[in-house]
Amino acid sequence: MSSITIRNLDPTIKERLRVRAAERGHSMEAEARRILTDALGTGGTDDRPGHAATALVAGAAVATRDVEGLKDYGLTIINPWDATGQTD
Repeated sequence: MSSITIRNLDPTIKERLRVRAAERGHSMEAEARRILTDALGTGGTDDRPGHAATALVAGAAVATRDVEGLKDYGLTIINPWDATGQTD
């Protein structure tokens, strides 16, 4: 496995990472690995993590019928194929 050092990280981002990791019961290092893996993938063709990251940063909902594939990202998901049209 490789290692990286991130210099000049905004203290607010570091604190948000610490809180997010604690909420999920992970170390900051493990949470950072998960965020990077989710955002960049592992070289496959799964675009869900990228779509989720874009929606989270923009504060937007995601319209998709792939509710199960995105439910763990903390997004507002709109399922246009569902009779109610929305699920969280």
